[in-house]
Amino acid sequence: PAAEAAFAAAAAAAPDSGVVTVSEPPTEVKGKDCEGSMVHAAPKDWCGKKKSDHGGSACLSHYEVEYLEEHSAELQAGLAALRKPGCFPHGLSVATMGYFRTGSTLLYNVARLWAALGAGKALVSGFQCKDPTMMGIGVEGSSTARCSVVCKDHEIRSGVPGRISVMLMSRRDPYESVCSRKL
Repeated sequence: PAAEAAFAAAAAAAPDSGVVTVSEPPTEVKGKDCEGSMVHAAPKDWCGKKKSDHGGSACLSHYEVEYLEEHSAELQAGLAALRKPGCFPHGLSVATMGYFRTGSTLLYNVARLWAALGAGKALVSGFQCKDPTMMGIGVEGSSTARCSVVCKDHEIRSGVPGRISVMLMSRRDPYESVCSRKL
C-alpha cells in the first residue's frame, strides 16, 4: 500500500517533468528463489552470471561493497525496508534507455544499484537489452521467474518494449549533449 501510494504520487507529478509513466506499479512474480547464475540465456558478460566473491550481488562493484560495509549501521534501516517482502518486486525487468551523452549510464548505474540492493543475488545486468521473457525472467513457472534484470541500451530492440516491466529514459538538451563531446 505505501509503495502504491508513492508510485501514484510520482505518476501524478510526472506530466510536467517529461517522464513517461506506466499505469500500475510492477507486481512480484511468484515462484522459487532465483540466483543470477541460473539465467543461462543472459549474455555471458553481464554481471550476476557468476557467483559473487563477497557473498552479495555480483552486480555491485568493489567500491560499492566497501561503502556498504563501512556504512552498514547507517544503512541498516533503509536496506531492511527495501529487502522486506513486498517492497522490491522480484521478477522485475528494467530497461534504461537514452541517446548517447544524455546521462543514460548514470541512470543505468542508479537503477542497477537499487536493484542489486533489492534483488541481491537474483540480479543480472548489462548492456544491450534482451527480451526478459527469453531469459525466463518474470515468466511464471520458469526456474528464473524471480530473477530480475536491469539493462542499458541506446536503441530499442525487438521484444523489449512490450515485455519489460519498467523503461527509464534519460534526456538532455541537445546543445549540452553536443558540447559534452570531445572534439
